[in-house]
Amino acid sequence: MKLVQHLLLLVLGVTAVVGLGVRLRYGGGKPFPELTVAEGIDQDRLEKVAELALPPAKVIVTAEGRTFFVAHPAMEADGAKLFEIVDGRPIAYPNEAFQAQLRAPSALALDGDGRLWVLDGGSMGIEPHRIYAFNLHANRVVHEHAFVPDVAEIGSYYADMQVTRDGNYVFIADASIVRRNPALVIYDVRKRRSRRVLEGHPGFMPQDWIVRTAQRDLVYYKGLVAFKAGLSGVALSWDGEWLYLTALSHDRLYRISTELLTGTEPRGGLASHLEDVGRKPLSDAVAFDRWGNVLVGDVEHGGVARLRGDAVQMLIRGEQIRWPSGFWSTGEGWVYIADAGLPDVLFQSPLHRAESAPYVLWRFRPSPPNRMALRE
Repeated sequence: MKLVQHLLLLVLGVTAVVGLGVRLRYGGGKPFPELTVAEGIDQDRLEKVAELALPPAKVIVTAEGRTFFVAHPAMEADGAKLFEIVDGRPIAYPNEAFQAQLRAPSALALDGDGRLWVLDGGSMGIEPHRIYAFNLHANRVVHEHAFVPDVAEIGSYYADMQVTRDGNYVFIADASIVRRNPALVIYDVRKRRSRRVLEGHPGFMPQDWIVRTAQRDLVYYKGLVAFKAGLSGVALSWDGEWLYLTALSHDRLYRISTELLTGTEPRGGLASHLEDVGRKPLSDAVAFDRWGNVLVGDVEHGGVARLRGDAVQMLIRGEQIRWPSGFWSTGEGWVYIADAGLPDVLFQSPLHRAESAPYVLWRFRPSPPNRMALRE
């Protein structure tokens, strides 16, 4: 009997220690402060593009008006994951057969030649991360690459990407949700080589915030795990000279020169050239309006915020958008929003996820900047 009691105490002790370790690494956090004016001046401009059975992670709209999206990896869905909207309905792209090659696609991009780039996260590195480029006229793969394990580590999460206009470089945000080692990955398309830079930079690391949404706080397993993510969004400025970077669980936005990223690493390293652009809400997506102002998603308020330095203004704010996961800005001024509905997806049962449909692709035209009434 004493042996059984000792074993039970040992098991309880080990469980407590493990639980404490998990909570210290993945749990805890404090509420994020309110940063924005509760305006939503473009709320009446919000339009539904499509209602979907699966939550979209990212959306792309070509110059010809073709619309593509990938299902969010958190859905863990079988079947098709890369889609084109045709006559208002999602169709597997380029066909059903290709879907068997995809494991967990997480991001989309376009280059200046109109090629569609698809990033496959490979189930957080358990399988190889891959990238594909499609010729959209022929609807076939014209480039494919598997990332080596040193660059696509087990536990990494390739959350977003951007491709230079010439199609020669790809910039990838590794949010590293599990491994907690976020980094920017740079892929040289011509040389088929990739490297991790700015690994573990404080600007990319998740800060100690609890994400609170209208649906729920993203805290799980009785507080042992709180959803926190590092570098999760990247966007190229319209002129291609700057790469903007946002970590979801961080209160600052950063940028760095693309010339530095694609050339020889400067003396003193890249970290000294990473610029703090200003404060931001907890955000998973970043893009630009037609005037070159930064737009970020506000995941706590179902919103889209315009940033200018430390000034923050809500363009969209409310309960229509559950989780702005990805943006796409067009030359005509439209901003498309992939609403992943993550509070109803992450750590939820398949039944709950299905009952939480439809998930939505939205779009709106941001108001001109001269209508901004900013709080400094």
